[in-house]
Amino acid sequence: MSEFTIPMLPCSSVKEVIKFYQSLGFEITRKPTGPNPYVCARFGGIEIHFFAMKQAASKGSYGTCYVSTSDVDGLYKSFADSLKRNFGKIPSSGIPRLTPIKDLSLEERGFDIVDPTGNWIRIGQKTDKKPVAVSSSPKVTKSIFKNSGKAGLDKVFFPYL
Repeated sequence: MSEFTIPMLPCSSVKEVIKFYQSLGFEITRKPTGPNPYVCARFGGIEIHFFAMKQAASKGSYGTCYVSTSDVDGLYKSFADSLKRNFGKIPSSGIPRLTPIKDLSLEERGFDIVDPTGNWIRIGQKTDKKPVAVSSSPKVTKSIFKNSGKAGLDKVFFPYL
């Protein structure tokens, strides 16, 4: 048995979604027909579906999904190159945008795509880096925060100590 998940995200304009995802290199596998527009987009093993929703706000959608990959740098380069080729630049602020690739934590590297409706496509890869334990003592950790010059952080992270 083989299962997979396909996110279904709202969009305020199917035309904008089609144009944007094609500019990233996605293939549109289903175009809107009839009174209920529905779009399917695919890039390699990534598949995302979109449904038209008049109330979908382009400045703050709650739609999001996470794509786990084994080559986050290659995927980022592919999307960035496609955007540069199609728009002449990589939109890095506002909506839509492609955020810079970066280490998100000690064990993950990734980037985000924010589409014209404001949906967040989060793309990441687990890394081999492992966190190094500084101390298992909350009091030692609290003293590090107290002495770091970040006033009040000890109260945020350790309110009960």
